[in-house]
Amino acid sequence: MREPELESILKKFDKLMNQYPDNQGYFGNYKSFLRSFLRVRTRYISLPTSEVISILKHEKPNIYYSLKANLKEDPILGFVTQLDMNYILAKKNLADIRK
Repeated sequence: MREPELESILKKFDKLMNQYPDNQGYFGNYKSFLRSFLRVRTRYISLPTSEVISILKHEKPNIYYSLKANLKEDPILGFVTQLDMNYILAKKNLADIRK
């Protein structure tokens, strides 16, 4: 991958998903990650926003619905939480990006 900033944020996503359980008490950690994620600039690859949100929705549904409910007033984060794609395809796309 020739996108060091994207590679770094995807590692943070993996760490976040492994470190924090699907508990609303960790809402702030996931919100902070999303804000950082959306600031990432890429040159060659589109930011995999739909993939990240779909994986979050499938693997951490309590966090996802908490984000969706609490961020609906924020125009950008509210929009991002509305994104959706097939979970299997999202996992495949992220694996392809990491190669």
